[in-house]
Amino acid sequence: MNWNLIFSLSLLGLLMAIGTTFLIPFIAAIFIWLLIFLVCAIIIAKKTDELYFLNGLFTAIAMSLWITLLHFLLFTKFIFANAWVTETTAKLPQIGSPRVMILIYQPLIGIASGIVLGLLTLAASKLFKHEEA
Repeated sequence: MNWNLIFSLSLLGLLMAIGTTFLIPFIAAIFIWLLIFLVCAIIIAKKTDELYFLNGLFTAIAMSLWITLLHFLLFTKFIFANAWVTETTAKLPQIGSPRVMILIYQPLIGIASGIVLGLLTLAASKLFKHEEA
């Protein structure tokens, strides 16, 4: 596992958490995430020589931890900027307050996203050659 690379790429999740809290609308965030995942998959494939899927999985999980933490801490600002979150969480099983639900659901989304990034990284490893350090 390349923990330094995972941590470094996870900071993109922190940037997106800040962006989605203050600036980036939901529809734009979808396309930005797609671009981030493609770039991360290529970088991981080039910078690692094994465990491609796991490096991608843990990168997305680390990103989700940043997002969960920031959205939890800045909940009011996040909800104000993302009204769709209130509508969406109202349809989910209510486990607690919407703020607590962020602590529960966002890591689950992170795991699902990690599977996607892991698969993208595995595919990228077939297309891009590993760069020697």
